[in-house]
Amino acid sequence: MLLYQYNWKCGEMNKHEYICKITEVVASKSTCNRAIVGAVFVNEDFEVRATGYNGAPRGFKDCGEIGHLIENEHCVRTIHAEQNAIIQAAKNGTRLQGTILYSTYSPCYTCAKMIANLRIRKVMFKKLYTSGGGKEALKLLKEAGITIEFWSTSNLSPNNFN
Repeated sequence: MLLYQYNWKCGEMNKHEYICKITEVVASKSTCNRAIVGAVFVNEDFEVRATGYNGAPRGFKDCGEIGHLIENEHCVRTIHAEQNAIIQAAKNGTRLQGTILYSTYSPCYTCAKMIANLRIRKVMFKKLYTSGGGKEALKLLKEAGITIEFWSTSNLSPNNFN
């Protein structure tokens, strides 16, 4: 399932577009339909270091099977995409410090604290996450010195990410 339709010729996709597409594919595995979220950490050469999507912990029933578990406008049945990507990196011994995070949504407050502790260089997101302290999360990231950038079709140009 492709969420964006780009018009390019073969070989003309830049690194940014490539990672955005990967992030959307990762998001398509989400098991909570409240927010279809994918997260991809890449290094300075735009090599994928870790991926994650939101869903129930391994071996547990997900929202599609037993419904949402809502607390403070937030589904707490799922592990967030960013958290799953961080867990994947830890399991594989992959260092995330200094990477760029691409996500289909901006992080919640808890994920932002984790990202700040990892000293991520930049967070790119497609949509603003408004529950779970989403706006406060962006303030925290800025305070931590992390660059925040909205990922839109207007900034998908070779001049921005080569």
